[in-house]
Amino acid sequence: MVTMLIEEAALELQEMLISHLPNSFPDKELCQSLVKVELPEYVLDMGTVRKGYTERRTLMITNPGRMPVSFQVDVSALQGTGFRVNLDQIQSLPHRHTIMLEVCFESAHRARGDVDVLLPIEVAKGPTYNIRLRATVLELSLHLSGQGLEARLEFSPPALKMGWTPQWR
Repeated sequence: MVTMLIEEAALELQEMLISHLPNSFPDKELCQSLVKVELPEYVLDMGTVRKGYTERRTLMITNPGRMPVSFQVDVSALQGTGFRVNLDQIQSLPHRHTIMLEVCFESAHRARGDVDVLLPIEVAKGPTYNIRLRATVLELSLHLSGQGLEARLEFSPPALKMGWTPQWR
């Protein structure tokens, strides 16, 4: 699908190039538009993350082309979102080589609800790939009210044993 989108954009731009006079070289702006193809965005959904917990996913980025490729991850887009990645720039990733990109979401300082951010990965002399990062922060809470309630909670099976200290000998 990505190849098809690039081919469609190249055909549109080819018509523009042909319309120029045969002796004149197309202007710089027209040439730059060759690499500004809009690609579909990828989605990485971390799902529901309890407040105070961290969720991690690992993405594999492979260079399928024949030439080494360099790219830059725009980590400034993640500032204040709870998301972070473990790299920001790769120089000359060789043909058929793969690197791992770890994406973490830390929910401790996020409000309850949805978090949605677009992470651009800019390929040098090429298109920009966008990864939409999503997570939903869930904050567990318990509210009891009513007349005649006895202040006692029971869990089945018991999750905590209060007041018990192991004796090590």
